[in-house]
Amino acid sequence: MNQAAENIYFNPWDPAFRANPYPHYKPLLAGPPRILDLFGPVAMVTRYADVTTALRDHAHFSSVRPRDPSEPNDEGPFAGARTMLFSDPPLHTRLRRLVSRDFTPRRIRDLEPRIREIAKNLIDAAEAKGELEVMHGIANALPVMVIAEMLGVPPDHYQQFKHWSDTVVSGDNTLPGTPLPEEFHTAKNALRGYFADEIERRRKNSGTDLISALVAAHDDAEAMNADELLAFVLLLLLAGNETTTNLIGNGMLALGRNPAQMNLLRQTPELMPRAIEEILRFDGPVQST
Repeated sequence: MNQAAENIYFNPWDPAFRANPYPHYKPLLAGPPRILDLFGPVAMVTRYADVTTALRDHAHFSSVRPRDPSEPNDEGPFAGARTMLFSDPPLHTRLRRLVSRDFTPRRIRDLEPRIREIAKNLIDAAEAKGELEVMHGIANALPVMVIAEMLGVPPDHYQQFKHWSDTVVSGDNTLPGTPLPEEFHTAKNALRGYFADEIERRRKNSGTDLISALVAAHDDAEAMNADELLAFVLLLLLAGNETTTNLIGNGMLALGRNPAQMNLLRQTPELMPRAIEEILRFDGPVQST
């Protein structure tokens, strides 16, 4: 798609590029940000100091995506509502402050025994079967089960949720300027309809789940309007599900390709927290922001 004079090739729609983009990243580190033609001019900021500077300077580098006038404003899963992912202060500050009340370190620690229990059940099922395919048996199942439980979704809805989520996320693979496939719109509308009903149900009968907590905050202080509340629930499901699935997959692939590191981890399990951080660095599930 774009071949610069310095042997720069950046094409995330090329399957070979996506399978191993890292050799193509190296030339981008050799100089200042390059202007690439990715269906329009894009400044590719790649060096650590430049990236951290840009991410912290919302006045010059906004997180609000520029709108394509050729696309309907409500085509995406958030239907035009702002989320933490695509907003700047003070809106970002308000949304983050509200959500962080229900994502304290203590609350996350309280979830750990249940997450371990779900993971153990998945591994026990694989052991009983006599084989384990990591993506199907663990990586695809665990994140959506944990997030759905946080949201108060019944267990028998997990598979449907995973299908909707994967279909919506796969819309990002559509070439710019190409209409999103019909299955994207079907899955998006199904997800939005499901959670709109769940939010209304919690408004009438509150529980201990995250949707109930966010509904209560919304009703008490109007800190998050109805569209923002629905958009946040969808963001949590879509972003949390996809990233954790790919972290597990990338991590197991890297360990499979480096048996000495796998053996070290088996012999020294206390290295696991550092190993997870290194997997995030070595082959992260998110390549850009």
